[in-house]
Amino acid sequence: MAAGLPAFAADPVVTNVRGDQRQDNSKLVDIFYDLADPDSATVSVKLEVSADGGATWTVPVASAKQSVGPTVTPGIGKYILWNAEVDWNGQYSDKVRFRITANDSANLVLGLIAYYPFDANTADASGHPGADLSNSGGTISPAGRVGGCFSITPGAYATANVDISQVPCTIGLWVKMNSEVSWGSKILHNFGYGGNGDKIRGLVAYNWNLQPGDEINRFRIVVGETGMPPIGVVTVGQWTHFVLVYSSGTSASAYINGSLAGGFTCSLGTGGQPLCLGKDPGDWWGPFNGCLDELRIYNRALSATEVQQLYNASH
Repeated sequence: MAAGLPAFAADPVVTNVRGDQRQDNSKLVDIFYDLADPDSATVSVKLEVSADGGATWTVPVASAKQSVGPTVTPGIGKYILWNAEVDWNGQYSDKVRFRITANDSANLVLGLIAYYPFDANTADASGHPGADLSNSGGTISPAGRVGGCFSITPGAYATANVDISQVPCTIGLWVKMNSEVSWGSKILHNFGYGGNGDKIRGLVAYNWNLQPGDEINRFRIVVGETGMPPIGVVTVGQWTHFVLVYSSGTSASAYINGSLAGGFTCSLGTGGQPLCLGKDPGDWWGPFNGCLDELRIYNRALSATEVQQLYNASH
């Protein structure tokens, strides 16, 4: 646990979720729920809507307001107002379902310097000025891990002037590959890249299948011009949660789906290049073909408990 952070005694609990469309032709939907958390003054609450009885949760909910978002106080009879006419105009289903999830946001918001939910655009939702992603050819798809996602085809990418060359730091995101990697596909560049040597350069999906024992369809952290051992399996069409925690000047840990996948020794670069999604600015690695969601960047090292909680919040 990082110094000075409280321990988690209990997860928040959401019960008695119910929602009804108003009968005044306004297409406004009133949603109520109860929220309990004995050890947090505020929690983060997310609303999801399904149009097929809960098989998928892809109905847009960008207009939802009131007791939703990163700082909701626990209590009975919490209320969300959703404008279906704005988010889902002209659509109808008799199988609409509502799902509300909550996590202890006191720590998951602390130190957050950039957050990209990709529900409607590539804008930053952390409130820090100048952190919006500049989109070049990517699209927002409704079929995200949570809400929408950023869909990237070869040649598309996005950049942001977000400095992640400071120690400590944490970066986490959901990744889904749309096709098998032919060699190396750059998902995210760079972790404060400032040269080769032992500097962390980014996250790739890797497929080096020339002879028995080669690495096939693996996630890999690239360090300098080489790389560290693979840290997780890439499964085409399946969402995978990745987190890199850089806790000191020489120590980093990688997590896959909430569990520690490996630790290694390396260093961050000195900055000078923007954060880039979907391509290698130097065109050394191949382009990315897939989707990204719930990208979060912190200026502190998340603990293993917090990484698990971050995964659970969008799992």
